[in-house]
Amino acid sequence: MKKFTCREMGGTCDAVIEGNTAEEVSQKGQAHVEEMSAQGEESHKALKEGMDAQGEEGKAKWWEGFQKKFAEKPDA
Repeated sequence: MKKFTCREMGGTCDAVIEGNTAEEVSQKGQAHVEEMSAQGEESHKALKEGMDAQGEEGKAKWWEGFQKKFAEKPDA
C-alpha cells in the first residue's frame, strides 16, 4: 500500500489518499476532489475546474507523471 497526500498528487490539501495501485490512488484522489468541491471548498472547486479544462492531453501527461511517482514511492 502506498500513501499520497492530495497536495502530492497536484491538489490543495494534506488529506491522505492510499491504495495498492496507481489506478486506485488516482480514482480515490479524484473522488476526494469531487467530494470537497461538492461541499463548496473553494480551492478544490478551482482544482476540479482546472482538471476538467485540461483535456485528454493534459490528463495523459498528469497520468504519466503520477505513474512514475507511484513507482518511486516506498510502500507505507
